[in-house]
Amino acid sequence: MAPKFHTLIVSDIHPESDDSVAVSFDIPAALRADYAFQPGQYLTLRTNIDGQDARRSYSISSPLGAVQLTVGVRRVEDGVFSGFVNDALKVGDTMKVMTPEGRFCAKTGTPARYLLLAAGSGITPMMSI
Repeated sequence: MAPKFHTLIVSDIHPESDDSVAVSFDIPAALRADYAFQPGQYLTLRTNIDGQDARRSYSISSPLGAVQLTVGVRRVEDGVFSGFVNDALKVGDTMKVMTPEGRFCAKTGTPARYLLLAAGSGITPMMSI
């Protein structure tokens, strides 16, 4: 299936640290198959900020099979998108969210042990794995 944007509703925003938030999106039942993901994949978020189309990609931190998808957004110095998400985005707002992409995935369905090393915001995909 080719990646596609859908308009989703922000269902939760909560602080993760002084400079980052976790943003969750409700996935309507009709789109759940489109948003089925493998641990380690990412979502591309798209919105209009001050008349400009802006998009950024963030790793999914939700557990496998979740009905909400969550991403972590750390504020980047002079980052227009990350600043918007941390300062202006509210629960109930809508945002265009591309279906999951990425090949940094753990194999599911087979028992395995993984040693995951991460630092800073690099921990986000590890949370899903």
